[in-house]
Amino acid sequence: MSKIRCLFLVVVLFPIQMLLAQTNKPIRIEIPWNSSAEPFVVAPCAENGLVLFYATNQYPDKNHAVWVFNLYDKNLQKVWTKEYPVIKNFNYQQSDFKDGILNLCFLKDGKSADDNNFEILRITLYPQNFEEFLGKTPDKDEILQFKVFNNMAFIGLAAGKNENSLFTFNFQLNKMDTISIDNQSETRIEKINFDSVTRQINILVKQTEKRKQKTYYNTYNLFGKLQHTLFLNPKNEDIIINSAEMFSTNANSKLIIGTFSTKSVRNSSVDLEGSEQSSGFFTYTVTGSAIDTGNFIRFTSLQNFYTYSNSEDYLKMKKKAEKMAKSGKEYDYAYNLLVHDIVNRNGKYILVVEAFHPEYHTEQSFVYNYYGQPFNNTVTVFDGYRYSNAIVLAFDSTGNQSWDNGMELWNILAKDIKKRVNVSFDGEEIVLAYSSEGKIAYKIIKEKETVDEISYSTIDTNFNNDELTSDTGNGLELWYKNYFIAYGYQSVRNNSMVDNKRAVFYINKIAFQ
Repeated sequence: MSKIRCLFLVVVLFPIQMLLAQTNKPIRIEIPWNSSAEPFVVAPCAENGLVLFYATNQYPDKNHAVWVFNLYDKNLQKVWTKEYPVIKNFNYQQSDFKDGILNLCFLKDGKSADDNNFEILRITLYPQNFEEFLGKTPDKDEILQFKVFNNMAFIGLAAGKNENSLFTFNFQLNKMDTISIDNQSETRIEKINFDSVTRQINILVKQTEKRKQKTYYNTYNLFGKLQHTLFLNPKNEDIIINSAEMFSTNANSKLIIGTFSTKSVRNSSVDLEGSEQSSGFFTYTVTGSAIDTGNFIRFTSLQNFYTYSNSEDYLKMKKKAEKMAKSGKEYDYAYNLLVHDIVNRNGKYILVVEAFHPEYHTEQSFVYNYYGQPFNNTVTVFDGYRYSNAIVLAFDSTGNQSWDNGMELWNILAKDIKKRVNVSFDGEEIVLAYSSEGKIAYKIIKEKETVDEISYSTIDTNFNNDELTSDTGNGLELWYKNYFIAYGYQSVRNNSMVDNKRAVFYINKIAFQ
């Protein structure tokens, strides 16, 4: 029998277990904000605290803009503030926190008139220290992947949809180098991950030539030197690899887990930017340099697949899959998936994905032609990406699926594709949680079983009688241990105060106990 647990907002000076009433002031930051201001960025730094930073409209000279960086401790008390000049028109891209240093990646907007259009800002938190490293990349790039290992950064760049390149930046030598990738065909760098057992870098590459795709892993040492290449060649030619992550299970064995689609699905669907429609999951095991034939699992074969979806479409899909199964055929269902990094938990490899789809509405109006005749004009308007559910799977070290579970996602419609669901572990139990409309939704599972169904807890504001009128740009991220941060932009009304309206960017510390 699972012990009863609640979602608490952490409050200063009181033990968490005493806070059932939530009558005290939450640990919360509120910063006044208006829609014309630059957006705030939050970078969790484990038990070192978190860094909140943003650009300003201050320009100390013609070449730089002032950015403000704030470090907060675990109780959201400010430790230090630093105004730092970043080259003008440099836009923040991604971050990576390693060994007490927050690494921030910036890229210049538009063409570069000089040699530098790329910057890595390294912020040592304790004691405070800022170092900048500049480099030159091809113009019109975007950052696909940014990872830092020891004193080396690995950067995957895209000059176009299928024109990718890989760079390293050595902080000790202050030197940027290009790693050669075969660019005779369309090339895309899908993922960069660090293998903690071999202390090597695995980079997943996909190439398309004459409508045929090949997928392979290049493995590099920490100095950026290629060690070996491993090709993923599904025996079934109808299968196409979408995403994958490779890591060592011991000194001589590796496990690869990812998602796949079929040619029939690919030909009948439209992929979204940053996401290819998938039909299921797969695993490969590698022993030495030998790779097995793979294990491919379609969505419809998951034991709990139909129990954690929130759409009538899934019921129709289930009936269609059952009908096709009777005639010996497999039904391929297409999902747009956002794939999380795999977590090794007590010998089980946990994969979490979030399913979403684009949502539109039509608008009609009467317009007049050259002769003054009216006619009906219909326009399709993009509303955003609707998130529908999260799927959780566990695999053993041999690539066999152990169990699956999931969570319905409600009221998440966003203009961008980013991770919404966060996962934390407490013994054998797993908490799935996300933020929406000023509340935290959470569900507790234990392998394939549901311990507690979806529950909701309001994100506390600073004052009694506060009434939330809007909550946008919200997010929930794991901070450290079982603590999360919830953040976003809120409009609040409080008629008991003289100044009864305020618009703020907020950060709340959340604990799951």
